[in-house]
Amino acid sequence: MNLQQKLAYGKWVSDNTDKVRQWQRGTNDCCTSFLSMHDTVYGTNELEKVFDKYTDTRSAIRFYKQMNLTWRQWLTVNDWTQVETSGTGQEGDIRIIFKKYPTIYMKHNGVWWANIEERGWTAYENSSWDSVHEYETWRHN
Repeated sequence: MNLQQKLAYGKWVSDNTDKVRQWQRGTNDCCTSFLSMHDTVYGTNELEKVFDKYTDTRSAIRFYKQMNLTWRQWLTVNDWTQVETSGTGQEGDIRIIFKKYPTIYMKHNGVWWANIEERGWTAYENSSWDSVHEYETWRHN
């Protein structure tokens, strides 16, 4: 991340984690939050392709299966590279856990932020990853 991107990212995290907005699948979840960040920091318009296209777990899985790209392909096409890290990562990195659908965590100010069902915006310390065995870390080029 260059300095302008770091500043935009920091402002985006501050603005979004301070909002009192109810978690809602398809409009305020980990995927839409990540895409909102991506649009803000990297000048894209990806959120509109996903925003309000699913409303529950079943429709989210169906929407994900109908996409033309897997999430790994999407990240690669959008200049993200998978990196080998354990524990800490760097500012701006993302971590993805894939179960039924990807769950995205974003690194800012030494912690991993995620907009998680039933929790909303939550910060996770680096030690939170000690018990997670399967995740991928990605970094924007």
